[in-house]
Amino acid sequence: MNTPFSSHELKSGGKSVNTSGGWMAALLGRMLRDTGHVFACVAFGKVKEIQTSRDDRIDSFIVPGDLAGSSLDNALRRYCDLVGQWKPDLIHVHGTEGVFGLLTARNMVTCPTVISLQGLLGPYSEWYRYFGNSSFMDIVRMHRLLEIPLMRGQLAGFLRFRKLAKREREIIAGNRCFMGRTAWDRAYVRALNPSAQYFHGGELLREAFWRGEWDIGGIRRHRIIFTNAGHPEKEPRLCWRQSNCCSPITPISS
Repeated sequence: MNTPFSSHELKSGGKSVNTSGGWMAALLGRMLRDTGHVFACVAFGKVKEIQTSRDDRIDSFIVPGDLAGSSLDNALRRYCDLVGQWKPDLIHVHGTEGVFGLLTARNMVTCPTVISLQGLLGPYSEWYRYFGNSSFMDIVRMHRLLEIPLMRGQLAGFLRFRKLAKREREIIAGNRCFMGRTAWDRAYVRALNPSAQYFHGGELLREAFWRGEWDIGGIRRHRIIFTNAGHPEKEPRLCWRQSNCCSPITPISS
């Protein structure tokens, strides 16, 4: 996993998850309820040494490391050691943006492994797809004064994205089994790895999504929420800037 959860969050099926990736906790919660299997959950975090905890049928491990893989070899050795100690029947890797898929791509472990596609970095690692129709000056204005010389902000994020996309291609080309939800997922895997096995599998939503009900009487009019708009390719203003691109938003009357 790319997000560490506490044992309580995992066992609750994501009811109290305060970070992203709630579908992973929801999946584990359902499997704990419906099966008798034992699980090990491995994630990277801002720790200096491996942190472990055990609760009922869940062994949790937080290993030093990050998405960019600044200490990639050390991280892979740690993950490989954990696989050797735990000896799982199956490894489920959530996403291609982390380093976990390299374990099988580089033949470091032989345990059967399936990789879920959470999002694909490669298609958005090109300049025009990452920044959309923003001009160079638009991109410069996205940064604070010192962010560019300090290699922070959106330009640095783009370079990091390119690095992650290169690693993603190695993961997809070097693994055998993938699980996704859309025709796009399947087509992208087939393009990079024609011999891969692809399985369709939907994601579980946390219970909060099922319990909530929309009530028109409680709405706050003329307000729109955009989630996860920290990346230019998800920023709605890139589209709205062009007057002929999108129609004006008209409030719906009750």
